[in-house]
Amino acid sequence: MITIGKLAQVTNLTNVTIRHYEKMGLLNNVQRSKGGYRQYSSSDIERLQFIDNAKKIGLSLEEIKNILHIQDNNLSSQLVKDEVENQINLVNHKIKSLQSLKSALEEMNQLCDRCETGRGEAEVE
Repeated sequence: MITIGKLAQVTNLTNVTIRHYEKMGLLNNVQRSKGGYRQYSSSDIERLQFIDNAKKIGLSLEEIKNILHIQDNNLSSQLVKDEVENQINLVNHKIKSLQSLKSALEEMNQLCDRCETGRGEAEVE
């Protein structure tokens, strides 16, 4: 068992963030010492790493909470599959949006290059 300070170091999260996740119900059954200090296990480390990675790919805390709820309660594999497919669809949508943004930025960059070399006027559509 480790303290919240050590957990924060291991996961690169702050104590405040860890407490927030606990308050939201993202961490389950956090143990307490006789003195009332939070004590965390290796499964808490893995769970926080999952949460952090899920956030990095763009999932909201509410979406992460739903996934963890399905996992924690051994709900039907169809619910898990439905949630995973939903997340795949969201990621695909984000990829398309980012590709559009990239194309627009590349076009703008080319216009800037033409202006710098005097090869034409910048025209933004």
